[in-house]
Amino acid sequence: MDFEDILKDAGEFGNYQKSLLFKFMMPTTFASAFYVLNVIFMVATPDHWCYVPELASLNLSETEIKNVAIPRLNDGTFSKCSMYSQNYTALVSEFKSKGAFPEVKTFGKIIPRRPESMCSYGWEYQKEWYEETIVSKWDLVCDNNYLPSLVLTLANAGSVLGTYCFSAMADKRGRKTAFLVNLCVALGSGVLSIFSPTFAVFALLRTLTGSTMPSNFQMPYIITVEQVGSKQRAWLVCISWTLWTLGACCLALVAYVSRHWSTLGMVTTLPIALFFAYKSYLNPSPRYLMAQGRCEEAAAVIQTISKKNGKKAPKELLSRLQRIAENEHTKDEIETDVSILTFFKYPQLRKKLLIVTLNWSAIAVAYFGLTLNATNLGKNDFLNFFLLSAVELPAFPMALFFMEKLGRRWSNTIFVLLTGTACLVPSFISNDMGSTAIVASMMGKFGSAAAFMVIYQQAAELYPTPVRALGMGIGSVVSSVAVICMPYVCYLGIYNKAIPFLFIGAMCVSAGLMAPLVPETLHKRLPQTIRDSEEFGISGGCFLCCVYEEGKDEDVPENPEVA
Repeated sequence: MDFEDILKDAGEFGNYQKSLLFKFMMPTTFASAFYVLNVIFMVATPDHWCYVPELASLNLSETEIKNVAIPRLNDGTFSKCSMYSQNYTALVSEFKSKGAFPEVKTFGKIIPRRPESMCSYGWEYQKEWYEETIVSKWDLVCDNNYLPSLVLTLANAGSVLGTYCFSAMADKRGRKTAFLVNLCVALGSGVLSIFSPTFAVFALLRTLTGSTMPSNFQMPYIITVEQVGSKQRAWLVCISWTLWTLGACCLALVAYVSRHWSTLGMVTTLPIALFFAYKSYLNPSPRYLMAQGRCEEAAAVIQTISKKNGKKAPKELLSRLQRIAENEHTKDEIETDVSILTFFKYPQLRKKLLIVTLNWSAIAVAYFGLTLNATNLGKNDFLNFFLLSAVELPAFPMALFFMEKLGRRWSNTIFVLLTGTACLVPSFISNDMGSTAIVASMMGKFGSAAAFMVIYQQAAELYPTPVRALGMGIGSVVSSVAVICMPYVCYLGIYNKAIPFLFIGAMCVSAGLMAPLVPETLHKRLPQTIRDSEEFGISGGCFLCCVYEEGKDEDVPENPEVA
Protein backbone atom coordinates (compact mmCIF):
# COMPACT_ATOMS: atom_id res chain seq x y z
CA MET A 1 0.00 0.00 0.00
CA ASP A 2 1.35 3.45 -0.91
CA PHE A 3 0.15 6.95 -1.71
CA GLU A 4 -0.53 5.99 -5.35
CA ASP A 5 -3.30 3.62 -4.18
CA ILE A 6 -4.96 6.42 -2.21
CA LEU A 7 -4.69 8.78 -5.15
CA LYS A 8 -6.33 6.19 -7.42
CA ASP A 9 -9.29 6.05 -5.04
CA ALA A 10 -9.56 9.85 -4.94
CA GLY A 11 -9.06 10.24 -8.71
CA GLU A 12 -5.70 10.30 -10.52
CA PHE A 13 -6.65 12.81 -13.18
CA GLY A 14 -10.12 14.17 -12.61
CA ASN A 15 -11.58 17.66 -12.54
CA TYR A 16 -9.29 18.69 -9.69
CA GLN A 17 -6.07 17.77 -11.54
CA LYS A 18 -7.32 19.18 -14.86
CA SER A 19 -8.11 22.47 -13.15
CA LEU A 20 -4.61 22.50 -11.65
CA LEU A 21 -3.10 21.83 -15.07
CA PHE A 22 -5.07 24.34 -17.14
CA LYS A 23 -5.56 27.11 -14.57
CA PHE A 24 -2.19 26.94 -12.81
CA MET A 25 0.66 25.01 -14.43
CA MET A 26 0.03 26.09 -18.03
CA PRO A 27 -0.20 29.89 -17.51
CA THR A 28 2.66 30.07 -14.99
CA THR A 29 5.03 27.96 -17.08
CA PHE A 30 4.18 29.93 -20.23
CA ALA A 31 4.82 33.25 -18.46
CA SER A 32 8.10 32.18 -16.84
CA ALA A 33 9.91 32.27 -20.21
CA PHE A 34 9.03 35.96 -20.61
CA TYR A 35 10.49 37.40 -17.43
CA VAL A 36 13.57 35.15 -17.38
CA LEU A 37 14.66 35.32 -21.03
CA ASN A 38 13.79 38.99 -21.62
CA VAL A 39 17.29 39.94 -20.40
CA ILE A 40 18.76 38.51 -23.63
CA PHE A 41 17.15 41.35 -25.58
CA MET A 42 17.83 43.91 -22.83
CA VAL A 43 21.60 43.37 -23.13
CA ALA A 44 21.68 43.11 -26.93
CA THR A 45 24.35 45.26 -28.60
CA PRO A 46 23.09 47.35 -31.54
CA ASP A 47 25.47 48.30 -34.33
CA HIS A 48 27.42 51.38 -33.24
CA TRP A 49 30.14 53.81 -34.28
CA CYS A 50 31.91 56.89 -32.87
CA TYR A 51 29.77 59.97 -32.35
CA VAL A 52 31.16 63.08 -34.07
CA PRO A 53 29.25 66.17 -32.79
CA GLU A 54 30.36 68.38 -35.70
CA LEU A 55 28.84 66.00 -38.25
CA ALA A 56 25.65 65.46 -36.27
CA SER A 57 24.34 68.89 -37.25
CA LEU A 58 24.57 68.23 -41.00
CA ASN A 59 21.65 65.81 -41.29
CA LEU A 60 23.84 63.24 -43.06
CA SER A 61 22.95 59.60 -43.52
CA GLU A 62 24.61 56.88 -41.46
CA THR A 63 26.69 55.75 -44.45
CA GLU A 64 27.87 59.29 -45.26
CA ILE A 65 29.01 59.89 -41.66
CA LYS A 66 30.89 56.59 -41.59
CA ASN A 67 32.62 57.27 -44.92
CA VAL A 68 33.91 60.59 -43.60
CA ALA A 69 34.77 59.77 -39.99
CA ILE A 70 35.02 56.01 -39.44
CA PRO A 71 37.94 53.82 -40.66
CA ARG A 72 37.31 50.45 -42.25
CA LEU A 73 38.64 47.19 -40.82
CA ASN A 74 40.40 44.47 -42.80
CA ASP A 75 37.12 42.63 -43.40
CA GLY A 76 35.59 45.73 -44.99
CA THR A 77 33.29 46.64 -42.09
CA PHE A 78 33.44 49.96 -40.26
CA SER A 79 35.26 50.22 -36.94
CA LYS A 80 33.07 50.40 -33.87
CA CYS A 81 35.66 51.85 -31.50
CA SER A 82 37.81 54.30 -33.47
CA MET A 83 37.46 57.39 -35.66
CA TYR A 84 39.67 59.45 -37.89
CA SER A 85 41.53 62.15 -35.98
CA GLN A 86 41.00 65.23 -38.13
CA ASN A 87 39.74 68.81 -37.97
CA TYR A 88 36.01 68.21 -38.31
CA THR A 89 35.19 71.89 -37.82
CA ALA A 90 37.15 72.72 -40.98
CA LEU A 91 35.54 69.80 -42.82
CA VAL A 92 32.06 70.97 -41.89
CA SER A 93 32.90 74.53 -42.94
CA GLU A 94 34.08 73.35 -46.38
CA PHE A 95 31.01 71.13 -46.72
CA LYS A 96 28.72 74.10 -46.04
CA SER A 97 30.53 76.29 -48.58
CA LYS A 98 31.06 73.73 -51.36
CA GLY A 99 28.33 71.18 -50.64
CA ALA A 100 30.81 68.29 -50.43
CA PHE A 101 33.66 67.05 -48.27
CA PRO A 102 37.22 67.33 -49.64
CA GLU A 103 38.48 64.15 -51.27
CA VAL A 104 41.33 62.24 -49.66
CA LYS A 105 44.53 62.88 -51.64
CA THR A 106 46.14 59.74 -53.03
CA PHE A 107 49.63 59.02 -54.36
CA GLY A 108 48.97 56.81 -57.34
CA LYS A 109 47.24 53.72 -56.02
CA ILE A 110 48.45 54.39 -52.48
CA ILE A 111 45.88 55.82 -50.09
CA PRO A 112 47.68 57.50 -47.18
CA ARG A 113 46.77 56.18 -43.76
CA ARG A 114 44.98 58.85 -41.80
CA PRO A 115 45.60 59.17 -38.05
CA GLU A 116 42.99 57.48 -35.87
CA SER A 117 41.83 57.95 -32.30
CA MET A 118 39.42 56.33 -29.87
CA CYS A 119 35.85 57.58 -29.66
CA SER A 120 36.12 60.90 -27.81
CA TYR A 121 32.46 61.87 -27.62
CA GLY A 122 30.71 58.56 -27.11
CA TRP A 123 28.86 56.50 -29.69
CA GLU A 124 25.91 56.56 -32.02
CA TYR A 125 23.69 53.48 -32.15
CA GLN A 126 21.73 52.07 -35.02
CA LYS A 127 18.00 52.10 -34.24
CA GLU A 128 16.77 49.77 -36.95
CA TRP A 129 16.06 46.97 -34.45
CA TYR A 130 16.39 48.52 -30.99
CA GLU A 131 15.29 51.94 -29.83
CA GLU A 132 17.41 51.47 -26.69
CA THR A 133 19.05 48.65 -24.74
CA ILE A 134 21.14 48.84 -21.58
CA VAL A 135 24.19 48.77 -23.87
CA SER A 136 23.21 52.02 -25.60
CA LYS A 137 21.94 53.54 -22.34
CA TRP A 138 25.24 53.10 -20.47
CA ASP A 139 27.65 52.81 -23.47
CA LEU A 140 28.67 49.21 -22.68
CA VAL A 141 30.80 48.88 -25.82
CA CYS A 142 34.48 48.76 -26.82
CA ASP A 143 36.48 48.76 -23.54
CA ASN A 144 33.27 47.92 -21.63
CA ASN A 145 31.86 45.37 -24.08
CA TYR A 146 32.34 42.54 -21.58
CA LEU A 147 29.76 43.99 -19.18
CA PRO A 148 26.59 42.77 -20.98
CA SER A 149 27.98 39.22 -20.74
CA LEU A 150 28.63 39.85 -17.04
CA VAL A 151 24.88 40.44 -16.53
CA LEU A 152 24.09 37.03 -18.05
CA THR A 153 26.87 35.36 -16.05
CA LEU A 154 25.59 36.84 -12.78
CA ALA A 155 22.05 35.75 -13.64
CA ASN A 156 23.32 32.17 -14.14
CA ALA A 157 25.28 32.36 -10.88
CA GLY A 158 22.12 33.53 -9.15
CA SER A 159 20.35 30.52 -10.60
CA VAL A 160 22.78 28.16 -8.84
CA LEU A 161 22.18 29.82 -5.48
CA GLY A 162 18.45 30.20 -6.07
CA THR A 163 18.02 26.54 -6.97
CA TYR A 164 19.41 25.54 -3.58
CA CYS A 165 17.46 28.18 -1.61
CA PHE A 166 14.07 27.61 -3.23
CA SER A 167 14.48 23.81 -3.16
CA ALA A 168 15.25 23.96 0.56
CA MET A 169 12.30 26.29 1.09
CA ALA A 170 9.99 23.96 -0.84
CA ASP A 171 11.03 21.04 1.38
CA LYS A 172 10.79 22.95 4.67
CA ARG A 173 8.02 25.48 4.10
CA GLY A 174 6.04 23.82 1.37
CA ARG A 175 5.74 24.05 -2.42
CA LYS A 176 3.07 26.76 -2.31
CA THR A 177 5.16 29.05 -0.09
CA ALA A 178 8.24 28.55 -2.24
CA PHE A 179 6.25 29.37 -5.38
CA LEU A 180 4.85 32.61 -3.91
CA VAL A 181 8.24 33.77 -2.55
CA ASN A 182 9.84 32.97 -5.92
CA LEU A 183 7.14 35.03 -7.60
CA CYS A 184 7.71 37.94 -5.21
CA VAL A 185 11.48 37.96 -5.90
CA ALA A 186 10.96 37.77 -9.67
CA LEU A 187 8.41 40.59 -9.69
CA GLY A 188 10.28 42.87 -7.30
CA SER A 189 13.73 42.49 -8.84
CA GLY A 190 12.39 42.55 -12.40
CA VAL A 191 10.47 45.82 -11.98
CA LEU A 192 13.14 47.55 -9.88
CA SER A 193 15.85 46.68 -12.44
CA ILE A 194 13.99 48.79 -15.02
CA PHE A 195 14.46 51.89 -12.82
CA SER A 196 18.13 51.16 -12.04
CA PRO A 197 20.17 54.41 -11.80
CA THR A 198 23.45 52.65 -12.68
CA PHE A 199 24.64 49.54 -14.45
CA ALA A 200 25.90 48.02 -11.16
CA VAL A 201 22.42 48.24 -9.62
CA PHE A 202 20.89 46.72 -12.75
CA ALA A 203 23.35 43.80 -12.70
CA LEU A 204 22.66 43.14 -9.00
CA LEU A 205 18.89 43.13 -9.49
CA ARG A 206 19.11 40.85 -12.55
CA THR A 207 21.16 38.45 -10.41
CA LEU A 208 18.16 38.26 -8.08
CA THR A 209 15.85 37.70 -11.06
CA GLY A 210 18.16 34.94 -12.27
CA SER A 211 17.92 33.25 -8.86
CA THR A 212 14.25 32.47 -9.56
CA MET A 213 15.24 30.22 -12.49
CA PRO A 214 14.72 27.25 -12.88
CA SER A 215 12.56 27.10 -9.73
CA ASN A 216 9.89 29.28 -11.38
CA PHE A 217 9.69 26.66 -14.14
CA GLN A 218 9.95 23.60 -11.89
CA MET A 219 7.69 24.60 -8.99
CA PRO A 220 4.37 24.65 -10.92
CA TYR A 221 5.30 21.30 -12.43
CA ILE A 222 6.16 19.79 -9.03
CA ILE A 223 2.94 21.08 -7.45
CA THR A 224 0.93 19.52 -10.27
CA VAL A 225 2.83 16.27 -10.70
CA GLU A 226 2.62 15.46 -6.98
CA GLN A 227 -1.17 15.35 -7.27
CA VAL A 228 -1.59 13.24 -10.42
CA GLY A 229 -1.14 9.54 -11.09
CA SER A 230 2.07 7.98 -12.38
CA LYS A 231 0.63 7.45 -15.87
CA GLN A 232 0.21 11.20 -16.43
CA ARG A 233 3.72 12.25 -15.38
CA ALA A 234 5.58 11.59 -18.64
CA TRP A 235 3.36 13.77 -20.79
CA LEU A 236 3.18 16.45 -18.08
CA VAL A 237 6.93 16.90 -18.63
CA CYS A 238 6.30 17.30 -22.35
CA ILE A 239 3.51 19.84 -21.73
CA SER A 240 5.73 21.81 -19.36
CA TRP A 241 8.62 22.06 -21.84
CA THR A 242 6.26 22.87 -24.71
CA LEU A 243 4.68 25.75 -22.80
CA TRP A 244 8.10 27.16 -21.93
CA THR A 245 9.03 27.04 -25.61
CA LEU A 246 5.78 28.69 -26.71
CA GLY A 247 6.49 31.46 -24.20
CA ALA A 248 9.97 31.94 -25.68
CA CYS A 249 8.52 32.12 -29.20
CA CYS A 250 6.02 34.78 -28.13
CA LEU A 251 8.77 36.69 -26.30
CA ALA A 252 10.52 37.26 -29.65
CA LEU A 253 7.36 38.93 -30.98
CA VAL A 254 6.89 41.04 -27.83
CA ALA A 255 10.55 42.16 -27.97
CA TYR A 256 10.19 43.05 -31.65
CA VAL A 257 7.15 45.23 -30.92
CA SER A 258 8.64 46.80 -27.77
CA ARG A 259 12.08 47.75 -29.14
CA HIS A 260 12.96 49.52 -25.85
CA TRP A 261 14.50 47.53 -22.99
CA SER A 262 12.43 49.20 -20.25
CA THR A 263 9.17 48.74 -22.17
CA LEU A 264 10.03 45.09 -22.72
CA GLY A 265 10.84 44.67 -19.02
CA MET A 266 7.52 46.14 -17.92
CA VAL A 267 5.39 44.24 -20.43
CA THR A 268 6.97 40.89 -19.59
CA THR A 269 7.23 41.29 -15.80
CA LEU A 270 4.23 43.21 -14.47
CA PRO A 271 1.58 40.64 -15.59
CA ILE A 272 3.00 38.00 -13.24
CA ALA A 273 1.55 40.02 -10.34
CA LEU A 274 -1.74 38.36 -11.26
CA PHE A 275 -0.30 35.02 -10.10
CA PHE A 276 -0.53 36.08 -6.46
CA ALA A 277 -4.21 35.15 -6.80
CA TYR A 278 -3.03 31.51 -6.60
CA LYS A 279 -2.44 32.02 -2.87
CA SER A 280 -6.12 31.27 -2.25
CA TYR A 281 -6.46 28.81 -5.15
CA LEU A 282 -3.67 26.35 -4.34
CA ASN A 283 -3.95 23.62 -1.74
CA PRO A 284 -0.81 22.34 -0.02
CA SER A 285 0.69 19.28 -1.69
CA PRO A 286 -0.59 16.18 0.15
CA ARG A 287 2.71 14.40 -0.50
CA TYR A 288 4.60 17.25 1.17
CA LEU A 289 2.19 17.23 4.13
CA MET A 290 2.73 13.49 4.59
CA ALA A 291 6.50 13.92 4.43
CA GLN A 292 6.16 16.46 7.25
CA GLY A 293 4.00 14.10 9.30
CA ARG A 294 0.92 16.33 8.91
CA CYS A 295 -1.41 13.49 8.00
CA GLU A 296 -4.62 15.23 9.15
CA GLU A 297 -3.99 18.12 6.75
CA ALA A 298 -3.07 15.71 3.96
CA ALA A 299 -6.34 13.82 4.55
CA ALA A 300 -8.29 17.10 4.26
CA VAL A 301 -6.65 17.89 0.90
CA ILE A 302 -7.36 14.38 -0.43
CA GLN A 303 -11.00 14.72 0.64
CA THR A 304 -11.12 17.96 -1.39
CA ILE A 305 -9.62 16.14 -4.38
CA SER A 306 -12.20 13.35 -4.04
CA LYS A 307 -15.08 15.81 -3.81
CA LYS A 308 -14.02 17.80 -6.90
CA ASN A 309 -13.45 14.58 -8.84
CA GLY A 310 -16.94 13.36 -7.94
CA LYS A 311 -15.68 10.41 -5.90
CA LYS A 312 -16.11 9.25 -2.34
CA ALA A 313 -13.22 9.84 0.03
CA PRO A 314 -11.01 6.72 0.41
CA LYS A 315 -11.95 4.49 3.32
CA GLU A 316 -9.90 4.70 6.52
CA LEU A 317 -8.05 7.58 4.90
CA LEU A 318 -6.28 9.01 7.96
CA SER A 319 -5.08 5.64 9.30
CA ARG A 320 -3.76 4.65 5.83
CA LEU A 321 -1.87 7.93 5.52
CA GLN A 322 -0.38 7.50 8.96
CA ARG A 323 0.87 3.98 8.14
CA ILE A 324 2.42 5.22 4.88
CA ALA A 325 4.08 8.11 6.69
CA GLU A 326 5.54 5.74 9.29
CA ASN A 327 6.96 3.47 6.59
CA GLU A 328 8.52 6.43 4.77
CA HIS A 329 9.99 7.71 8.03
CA THR A 330 11.60 4.29 8.64
CA LYS A 331 13.11 4.35 5.15
CA ASP A 332 14.44 7.87 5.69
CA GLU A 333 16.18 6.79 8.89
CA ILE A 334 17.87 3.93 7.02
CA GLU A 335 19.06 6.29 4.26
CA THR A 336 20.41 9.12 6.45
CA ASP A 337 24.05 8.05 5.90
CA VAL A 338 23.85 8.74 2.16
CA SER A 339 26.15 11.52 0.88
CA ILE A 340 28.03 12.48 -2.25
CA LEU A 341 30.85 10.17 -1.11
CA THR A 342 28.43 7.24 -1.49
CA PHE A 343 28.68 7.57 -5.27
CA PHE A 344 32.45 7.15 -5.21
CA LYS A 345 32.42 4.06 -3.00
CA TYR A 346 30.71 1.92 -5.63
CA PRO A 347 32.16 1.53 -9.17
CA GLN A 348 28.88 1.21 -11.11
CA LEU A 349 27.24 4.05 -9.21
CA ARG A 350 30.33 6.20 -9.73
CA LYS A 351 30.31 5.50 -13.47
CA LYS A 352 26.64 6.41 -13.77
CA LEU A 353 27.12 9.65 -11.85
CA LEU A 354 30.07 10.79 -13.98
CA ILE A 355 28.49 9.92 -17.33
CA VAL A 356 25.03 11.28 -16.52
CA THR A 357 26.47 14.50 -15.04
CA LEU A 358 28.77 14.99 -18.06
CA ASN A 359 25.85 14.56 -20.46
CA TRP A 360 23.56 16.76 -18.36
CA SER A 361 26.21 19.53 -18.34
CA ALA A 362 26.88 19.23 -22.09
CA ILE A 363 23.17 19.43 -22.87
CA ALA A 364 22.69 22.46 -20.60
CA VAL A 365 25.71 24.22 -22.12
CA ALA A 366 24.36 23.58 -25.63
CA TYR A 367 20.77 24.56 -24.87
CA PHE A 368 21.46 27.78 -23.00
CA GLY A 369 24.62 28.62 -24.97
CA LEU A 370 22.79 28.50 -28.30
CA THR A 371 19.96 30.58 -26.81
CA LEU A 372 22.34 33.28 -25.57
CA ASN A 373 24.26 33.23 -28.85
CA ALA A 374 21.13 34.15 -30.86
CA THR A 375 22.07 37.86 -30.84
CA ASN A 376 25.54 37.04 -32.25
CA LEU A 377 24.17 35.47 -35.41
CA GLY A 378 23.60 38.80 -37.15
CA LYS A 379 20.74 40.06 -39.30
CA ASN A 380 17.47 39.91 -37.31
CA ASP A 381 17.90 39.07 -33.59
CA PHE A 382 14.17 38.61 -33.10
CA LEU A 383 13.76 36.18 -35.99
CA ASN A 384 16.85 34.23 -34.94
CA PHE A 385 15.54 33.88 -31.39
CA PHE A 386 12.10 32.84 -32.63
CA LEU A 387 13.54 30.17 -34.95
CA LEU A 388 15.79 28.79 -32.20
CA SER A 389 12.77 28.53 -29.91
CA ALA A 390 10.25 27.19 -32.44
CA VAL A 391 12.58 24.37 -33.47
CA GLU A 392 12.15 22.90 -29.97
CA LEU A 393 8.43 22.22 -30.47
CA PRO A 394 8.84 19.06 -32.61
CA ALA A 395 11.80 17.97 -30.43
CA PHE A 396 9.67 17.07 -27.40
CA PRO A 397 7.22 14.61 -29.00
CA MET A 398 10.13 13.10 -30.96
CA ALA A 399 12.07 12.61 -27.73
CA LEU A 400 9.08 10.79 -26.19
CA PHE A 401 8.77 8.58 -29.30
CA PHE A 402 12.48 7.70 -29.34
CA MET A 403 12.53 6.98 -25.59
CA GLU A 404 9.77 4.41 -25.98
CA LYS A 405 11.13 2.80 -29.15
CA LEU A 406 14.93 2.93 -28.74
CA GLY A 407 15.15 3.35 -25.00
CA ARG A 408 16.68 6.09 -22.87
CA ARG A 409 20.36 5.26 -23.49
CA TRP A 410 20.37 5.39 -27.27
CA SER A 411 17.92 8.27 -27.44
CA ASN A 412 20.27 10.36 -25.32
CA THR A 413 23.28 9.26 -27.38
CA ILE A 414 21.63 10.16 -30.69
CA PHE A 415 20.38 13.58 -29.62
CA VAL A 416 23.62 14.63 -27.86
CA LEU A 417 25.76 13.55 -30.83
CA LEU A 418 23.36 15.30 -33.20
CA THR A 419 23.85 18.50 -31.20
CA GLY A 420 27.63 18.14 -31.18
CA THR A 421 27.89 17.30 -34.87
CA ALA A 422 25.56 20.14 -35.87
CA CYS A 423 27.82 22.60 -34.05
CA LEU A 424 31.21 21.15 -35.01
CA VAL A 425 30.88 20.49 -38.73
CA PRO A 426 29.91 24.03 -39.85
CA SER A 427 32.69 25.45 -37.64
CA PHE A 428 35.30 24.02 -40.04
CA ILE A 429 33.57 25.25 -43.19
CA SER A 430 34.19 28.96 -42.65
CA ASN A 431 35.43 31.23 -39.88
CA ASP A 432 32.55 33.64 -40.38
CA MET A 433 30.04 30.81 -40.94
CA GLY A 434 27.37 33.23 -42.19
CA SER A 435 23.95 31.63 -42.68
CA THR A 436 25.37 28.24 -41.68
CA ALA A 437 25.55 29.57 -38.11
CA ILE A 438 21.75 29.89 -38.03
CA VAL A 439 21.24 26.39 -39.46
CA ALA A 440 23.78 24.91 -37.02
CA SER A 441 22.08 26.71 -34.12
CA MET A 442 18.65 25.39 -35.08
CA MET A 443 19.86 21.79 -35.41
CA GLY A 444 21.81 22.06 -32.16
CA LYS A 445 18.86 23.58 -30.31
CA PHE A 446 16.58 20.80 -31.59
CA GLY A 447 18.99 18.09 -30.40
CA SER A 448 19.69 19.68 -27.01
CA ALA A 449 15.99 20.27 -26.29
CA ALA A 450 15.18 16.62 -27.02
CA ALA A 451 18.21 15.45 -25.03
CA PHE A 452 17.11 17.53 -22.03
CA MET A 453 13.86 15.59 -21.82
CA VAL A 454 15.68 12.28 -22.13
CA ILE A 455 18.38 12.98 -19.53
CA TYR A 456 15.83 13.97 -16.87
CA GLN A 457 14.01 10.67 -17.37
CA GLN A 458 17.16 8.58 -17.69
CA ALA A 459 18.83 9.99 -14.58
CA ALA A 460 15.72 9.41 -12.46
CA GLU A 461 15.62 5.77 -13.56
CA LEU A 462 19.36 4.98 -13.32
CA TYR A 463 19.93 6.07 -9.72
CA PRO A 464 18.67 3.78 -6.94
CA THR A 465 16.06 5.11 -4.55
CA PRO A 466 18.40 6.07 -1.63
CA VAL A 467 20.52 8.42 -3.80
CA ARG A 468 18.08 9.36 -6.57
CA ALA A 469 17.32 12.88 -5.33
CA LEU A 470 20.99 13.50 -4.51
CA GLY A 471 22.15 12.28 -7.93
CA MET A 472 19.61 14.48 -9.72
CA GLY A 473 20.64 17.43 -7.56
CA ILE A 474 24.33 16.96 -8.38
CA GLY A 475 23.54 16.88 -12.11
CA SER A 476 21.45 20.03 -11.86
CA VAL A 477 24.03 21.99 -9.84
CA VAL A 478 27.06 20.95 -11.93
CA SER A 479 25.24 21.80 -15.17
CA SER A 480 24.22 25.19 -13.74
CA VAL A 481 27.84 25.91 -12.83
CA ALA A 482 28.93 24.91 -16.36
CA VAL A 483 26.38 27.29 -17.88
CA ILE A 484 27.85 30.23 -15.91
CA CYS A 485 30.78 30.44 -18.35
CA MET A 486 28.59 30.43 -21.48
CA PRO A 487 27.92 34.20 -21.72
CA TYR A 488 31.67 34.77 -22.09
CA VAL A 489 32.06 31.90 -24.54
CA CYS A 490 29.30 33.55 -26.60
CA TYR A 491 31.04 36.91 -26.11
CA LEU A 492 34.06 35.49 -27.96
CA GLY A 493 31.72 35.07 -30.93
CA ILE A 494 32.12 38.78 -31.72
CA TYR A 495 35.70 37.95 -32.77
CA ASN A 496 34.91 34.68 -34.52
CA LYS A 497 31.42 33.21 -34.84
CA ALA A 498 32.82 29.68 -34.83
CA ILE A 499 34.20 29.83 -31.26
CA PRO A 500 30.91 29.17 -29.38
CA PHE A 501 30.04 26.36 -31.81
CA LEU A 502 33.45 24.70 -31.40
CA PHE A 503 33.14 24.79 -27.60
CA ILE A 504 29.59 23.42 -27.55
CA GLY A 505 30.29 20.84 -30.27
CA ALA A 506 33.42 19.45 -28.59
CA MET A 507 31.65 19.11 -25.25
CA CYS A 508 28.58 17.39 -26.72
CA VAL A 509 30.54 14.94 -28.87
CA SER A 510 32.68 13.96 -25.85
CA ALA A 511 29.56 13.42 -23.74
CA GLY A 512 27.71 11.58 -26.54
CA LEU A 513 30.53 9.08 -27.00
CA MET A 514 30.32 8.24 -23.29
CA ALA A 515 26.52 8.02 -23.19
CA PRO A 516 26.18 4.35 -24.34
CA LEU A 517 28.26 3.15 -21.37
CA VAL A 518 25.31 3.29 -18.95
CA PRO A 519 22.67 0.51 -18.90
CA GLU A 520 19.24 0.75 -20.53
CA THR A 521 16.30 1.34 -18.19
CA LEU A 522 13.32 1.03 -20.53
CA HIS A 523 10.93 -1.73 -19.39
CA LYS A 524 13.30 -2.76 -16.58
CA ARG A 525 12.71 -3.22 -12.88
CA LEU A 526 14.47 -0.17 -11.53
CA PRO A 527 17.14 -0.42 -8.79
CA GLN A 528 15.70 0.14 -5.34
CA THR A 529 18.94 -0.25 -3.35
CA ILE A 530 22.58 0.58 -3.99
CA ARG A 531 23.33 -3.14 -4.25
CA ASP A 532 20.65 -3.44 -6.95
CA SER A 533 22.30 -0.56 -8.76
CA GLU A 534 25.70 -2.25 -8.75
CA GLU A 535 24.20 -5.36 -10.37
CA PHE A 536 21.83 -3.49 -12.69
CA GLY A 537 22.64 -3.79 -16.41
CA ILE A 538 26.13 -5.25 -16.01
CA SER A 539 25.45 -8.12 -18.40
CA GLY A 540 23.57 -6.02 -20.95
CA GLY A 541 26.57 -4.87 -22.99
CA CYS A 542 26.95 -1.38 -24.33
CA PHE A 543 25.89 -1.75 -27.91
CA LEU A 544 22.70 -3.74 -27.55
CA CYS A 545 20.31 -1.19 -28.92
CA CYS A 546 16.81 -2.54 -28.70
CA VAL A 547 17.30 -5.83 -26.86
CA TYR A 548 15.79 -5.75 -23.40
CA GLU A 549 16.47 -7.97 -20.50
CA GLU A 550 13.89 -10.47 -19.75
CA GLY A 551 10.51 -9.20 -19.40
CA LYS A 552 8.87 -5.97 -18.74
CA ASP A 553 7.76 -5.37 -15.18
CA GLU A 554 4.30 -3.91 -15.49
CA ASP A 555 4.16 -3.06 -11.79
CA VAL A 556 7.15 -0.76 -11.90
CA PRO A 557 6.27 2.82 -12.82
CA GLU A 558 8.26 4.12 -15.76
CA ASN A 559 8.49 7.58 -14.23
CA PRO A 560 9.89 7.21 -10.72
CA GLU A 561 9.06 10.06 -8.44
CA VAL A 562 12.05 12.16 -7.48
CA ALA A 563 11.63 13.21 -3.88
